Amino acid sequence: MGLRPHDLVRLSEPGAVLNADPAPPAWVAPALATAPFAVVRRCGAAPSGMVPVGVRGRTRGERFAAQVPVAAIAGCVVPERLAVERAWEQARRREGVPALAALAAAAPWLEALRLPWGPVGGIGFELATGIPVLTAASDVDLLVRAAGPFDLGKLQALAARLATMSVRFDVQLELAEGAVALAELVREAPGTVLLRTARGPRLVAWPAP
Repeated sequence: MGLRPHDLVRLSEPGAVLNADPAPPAWVAPALATAPFAVVRRCGAAPSGMVPVGVRGRTRGERFAAQVPVAAIAGCVVPERLAVERAWEQARRREGVPALAALAAAAPWLEALRLPWGPVGGIGFELATGIPVLTAASDVDLLVRAAGPFDLGKLQALAARLATMSVRFDVQLELAEGAVALAELVREAPGTVLLRTARGPRLVAWPAP
């Protein structure tokens, strides 16, 4: 199963998380009972046949990291699928939660990149599961897969447009070597940026020599 960071997996056996070592906090069991989903984490230490995942609770501070066997995964929703299906058009727009409207407004700008992209984080979770987790203060978390050549000018134009929105956008570029924040890339290039890899974060020169 070719899972990648930010993919959302549906667990057929939530016990695979509940029996983790160390034991999960008390909020994990009811969270999985409501939505048996976890997000694939960026981690290079998982044993063969295991997948590093993170479970989210009701608050930002409720996050639990675990490893589950591939056999405990019943399905997967990738962020790009949510974008291709324009999941925000079918989502229930809740009053006082502007993130979904902001994503709908920004979608044409993202599509103009002609790179695979999709919502992640809380907005991706809500669109994939239908479970309301967004609040009035929620950001719009996105990933853009830029493993091959890309136009830095288009990314700079995207960042400038997103900066005009009333909702904060947090965009991660998934490169071949790892991920870098769009805001940092357009601010620092050429220069040094923080690259998040499976072996941990490291500073690298951008563009690469």
